Amino acid sequence: MPVKAGTQRLMWLSRFLKDTPPRRSFRWGDSLVKMSIFFDLIYAVIFPFFAISQMIKGKWHEGMRFRLGAIDDVRPKLSDQPRIWIHAVSVGEVLAVADFVRQLSQKYPSHQIVCSTVTRTGFHLASANLKDAALVIYAPVDFSRVVRKFVDVIHPNIYISAETELWPNLYRCLSSRNIPVVLINGRISDTSFANYRRIKFLLQPALRCVNVFAMQTQEDSRRITALGARLSKVHVVGNLKFDTVSFAVDQNPYEHFGKYRVFLAGSTHAGEEDIVLDAFEKMRPRFPDLRLMIAPRHIERVTEIIRRIEAGGRRGARLSEFSGEWDERSVLVIDQMGILRYLYKIAAVVFIGKTFKAGGGQNMIEPLVFGKPVFVGPLTQNFKDVVDIFLRENVLFRVESPEQLAEAMVRVLGDPYSLERIRRKAPEVIRSHQGAVQKLLEIVKKFL
Repeated sequence: MPVKAGTQRLMWLSRFLKDTPPRRSFRWGDSLVKMSIFFDLIYAVIFPFFAISQMIKGKWHEGMRFRLGAIDDVRPKLSDQPRIWIHAVSVGEVLAVADFVRQLSQKYPSHQIVCSTVTRTGFHLASANLKDAALVIYAPVDFSRVVRKFVDVIHPNIYISAETELWPNLYRCLSSRNIPVVLINGRISDTSFANYRRIKFLLQPALRCVNVFAMQTQEDSRRITALGARLSKVHVVGNLKFDTVSFAVDQNPYEHFGKYRVFLAGSTHAGEEDIVLDAFEKMRPRFPDLRLMIAPRHIERVTEIIRRIEAGGRRGARLSEFSGEWDERSVLVIDQMGILRYLYKIAAVVFIGKTFKAGGGQNMIEPLVFGKPVFVGPLTQNFKDVVDIFLRENVLFRVESPEQLAEAMVRVLGDPYSLERIRRKAPEVIRSHQGAVQKLLEIVKKFL
């Protein structure tokens, strides 16, 4: 990134923040105003470093100017209808709320839905998956003047945020105009809870601006209450991710791979590809017809992964460029978004990434809906309650170390009884935990 270009962008930000007029004045004694000033000062210190870092890494994308308030181009796309603003920060949240957004669009055809997201991948996924249900935009950076401009332009009747996204300045702005704020699919991991408790006094003004906290579990409910949410505002509705899965796949474009015994590693993070490749090599003598697919969580890593595969003596190939017979030396790397569920359908065994490296876990519900044997490492804290359900029902396999992965997979793949039990039981477990979408629609109805 040229220094001149980066300097011009920072100058543009400075001019924008200086020139944006305030919406209204508040009393200095207002605790929310004090919090707004406090957070603006924090953002002002941190943001230049963040911006420079993004520019150096080449991650300053086309949506950043929009996020900083250059939103006039969206005005012609806004109808005269009442508006519902839904926020989903990235890919996981977009996938979680997609069915809810579609049903909301059908239930309230007289309303326009605006869906905001933060990441580039989240934006492109939402634009593709929700193009008939919502106007997709980038979310504002939480500077008070920026969020005021967004609220002025969008002028929503309700703001709905997926999972536990707390934006103090945005929430204060919405609350000051009597716009309901509803947090859906809320969850608080062990790590987040420990961190939030240290800054509880900073979070409480933002929590007071939220009208409803629709949490995933009783434990999430207890934690958000402990942080300062009023108990009367907190509801337990379940996990939207159980509702998002489809039990049928029509016209699977990858059905032809079903003739192979496919080991699919989904949503892998850096370092996990080596673990998967090692497990694959150990399993090959027992299952010579085994083939390996790797789907990295971030597709910009595809080239790097192919290099690592080839350094180990195998051929790496992009799925989008692959044709012909799949020989045992070739490892396919998924280089497209939005196709993982098709591949889970044809897999024989699945490993879910971000469970050995990075930590937190990724969605393991989708392969289980097809009755596949699914394996995870020990780091699944972001899906703690989902994992506990599946472990209790004995339809998910957790291994504590990379060395155990191959042995555990060989044992399950060689046991027809276990494979049949998982094929039948896993979908039943998922169906028994569905219903969150309907509960959320009932909550939202009270504000529309």
